[in-house]
Amino acid sequence: MIHLHIFTFYNTLYIYGVKTLLTTLSALFLFILPMHLIAQDSKPNEESTDFVGFSTPQKVAERQNVIKTSPVPFLVGQIPICGEIRITYERAINRHHSVLIGASYSYPGLLLAATFAMDTNGYKVSDYKINDVRGMLGYRCYPLKKKKMAPAGFFFGPYVSYNMVQIMEKGYDDYQRIHYFNATMTVGYQIIKKNGFSFEFFGGLGYRKNFTTGYDAYYKRYTAAQQFNFIDAPIPFLNHVKFALQINMGYAF
Repeated sequence: MIHLHIFTFYNTLYIYGVKTLLTTLSALFLFILPMHLIAQDSKPNEESTDFVGFSTPQKVAERQNVIKTSPVPFLVGQIPICGEIRITYERAINRHHSVLIGASYSYPGLLLAATFAMDTNGYKVSDYKINDVRGMLGYRCYPLKKKKMAPAGFFFGPYVSYNMVQIMEKGYDDYQRIHYFNATMTVGYQIIKKNGFSFEFFGGLGYRKNFTTGYDAYYKRYTAAQQFNFIDAPIPFLNHVKFALQINMGYAF
């Protein structure tokens, strides 16, 4: 039976430390870089601070679709032991509202390799096979009226995400699955330039449920779901609180 004993306390601190550093450095670089682009926006792109709620004017943006990704998950994904190729598609459904759908593919990440390198029991990344499935659905409201139209400008809205990674040792039928489910309310800002370049950043707060399941081939039985956290929060209920911070860039058309 596969166990996650290789992820010691110090390894998980290392994992989250590197992930936080990568996110912070990427956010600084990708946030500062587009600031001069915002400054170059012409007056017609100025935005009123009047709130319009759910009114639906007929005029829509010229670029209503955005395909985007984030650079950080390539090295450290939502499940930190994996790298992740994540693609999100956003579609404006009218002037102030949009919907999102996303999917990703996970693979053994850089930090998983580092974790195995620190293991003293002889385990190697190549001894394991990783399969995954992830999907995301979301909605956004762009409430500021006049010049800015969805999918550009200030936004808020919820999304739900489910991520499952299955770890199997090659040559065996046993497996361990890590499940991540979360529902999050986000607030952020998206920039869309005239050439189609898009950049967004957002933060959020919500609910999460992380757990593991598995299969023991020797005893031919499934293991019951168990709460799983790489690092336990000091207050138990915080294990179910989702904190989101994300940057994405892509192309609008």
